[in-house]
Amino acid sequence: MRWRRTPLRLEEAGPASVDEVWRRYTTPALWAGWVPGAVWTPTVGPVRVRMRHGVDRSWRGSRAWVEIDAPRPLALPYAPIARLALRRLVAA
Repeated sequence: MRWRRTPLRLEEAGPASVDEVWRRYTTPALWAGWVPGAVWTPTVGPVRVRMRHGVDRSWRGSRAWVEIDAPRPLALPYAPIARLALRRLVAA
């Protein structure tokens, strides 16, 4: 069975500056402050997952986003965790 592979895009806006959000994204020592935890997904056979991340300016400060290119049965359960992480990432 083939699953639809349209990327799932999630985004959250908050008061943190674009520079600060990129610093949090790119400094592994800071990940514990915004990443809610490890995610494990059971899979059968090889599955390719691609994730694109970005940060844009917004009227609130910044908007962080992720595009998850994976079969929907894998991407959808991850969405609430990713939203929480993005919300924490852009918080002041």
